[in-house]
Amino acid sequence: MFLRIVKNNKGTEYLRIVENYRENGKNKQKVIANLGRVDNISEKEAENMVN
Repeated sequence: MFLRIVKNNKGTEYLRIVENYRENGKNKQKVIANLGRVDNISEKEAENMVN
């Protein structure tokens, strides 16, 4: 699992927890959780959520 930052049309950044997995010989990714806006979450809080 890892953290991913995505931007919307207005440029606001959001944080997601994403998981890699393998299905039928292909690598895929699945969004586990949307954590909210990056400016509302500290780096330590995000790392604790992933662990």
